[in-house]
Parts: sequence; structure tokens; C-alpha cells
Amino acid sequence: MLVEGTHNGHTYNLSGEPISQKKLTEYINSVYHTELVYNSISVKDYCAERKEALGEFLGSVISGIYEAIHNGTYNVASDFEKATGRPHQSAIEMIRELKISDNN
Repeated sequence: MLVEGTHNGHTYNLSGEPISQKKLTEYINSVYHTELVYNSISVKDYCAERKEALGEFLGSVISGIYEAIHNGTYNVASDFEKATGRPHQSAIEMIRELKISDNN
């Protein structure tokens, strides 16, 4: 994209399909044959834990991102295919490829 003039002046949202943390855990378990468990935590509890671990400022930033994900703020339409000319890879496909590259 950096070397093609056709993209000059355009802004692209390059996100993939939104998935939950629970679904991500399921994908990882299915590919790596692990038994990870996703334990949901409230935004309030996560914020308190992050602030305790990272301090007020950074804890607020990190928990704010968590809250935005929780609220679906980043669940927006993607321009990935328009920008790259190919569809975005699914999360399960990416995890499968990571496993293959781990084994090489």
C-alpha cells in the first residue's frame, strides 16, 4: 500500500471479523489441543486489577481499551479487501498458520 499511488489520500479500516475472547480461546484450544479456559471478568473488576498492577494512568488506558472492546466500539466494517485485493484471513486460519510456522 505504501508504494502504490492508488491508495494516496485514502483511509482504510483494516480490521478483521470481530470475535469474542471466549471464541478465541476455543480456536486456540482446537488448533493447539490445549485446555485454556476463558474466565469473564467485569469491566469494573478488570479496571481495578489493571490500575493496581500498572498504576492509575496506564491501568486506565488498558482498561479503557478492554471496555471499548467489550462495548463493541471496534466492531466496524473492514476495508481490508478493498485495500489489499484479497479477503481478510479469519482468526482460525491465522491461528492454524501460526501453528504451522511454530513447527518449522
